Amino acid sequence: MGRVKIEKIFKLNNDDGYYQNEASLFTSPIRSCDYPFTKKEKFLIFAYIDSDTGFLYSERCLATKELNLVTEEDIKLLEKLSSQFKNDLKSKNTVDPAAYDLLDIPDRTINKLKGELSRSKIENKNLKIAAGSISAVTFILVILILKRKRR
Repeated sequence: MGRVKIEKIFKLNNDDGYYQNEASLFTSPIRSCDYPFTKKEKFLIFAYIDSDTGFLYSERCLATKELNLVTEEDIKLLEKLSSQFKNDLKSKNTVDPAAYDLLDIPDRTINKLKGELSRSKIENKNLKIAAGSISAVTFILVILILKRKRR
């Protein structure tokens, strides 16, 4: 984990202004794609926000590299794509949502919990029906027993 100073953001889905000046960037030396950042160097960082934690993660496999290795054409392309993305957001003529699904990390924990909640609600409804049925049958049996005793 390291702190990085942000000079420019080319693209950020759902920008809530949280990442403006600096961010904590997570990497792991264990994984082959993780980038070995060094202090005082400038980097072009491609990162994603983990939907479970909100943390930024970067990898070498995402094309992260030292800024001195980035060509002027690369920067121009990034500027163009960034401008297109911002214009698409403004005009609501955004990229196919399926494309975003490929970029976004699935929120496995939340989806798992939503599934468990849904199953619990169904089970709870079934238990209420069963408890109501048992109560009704018990009530009817009590009435029938009381009627027999009075005869």
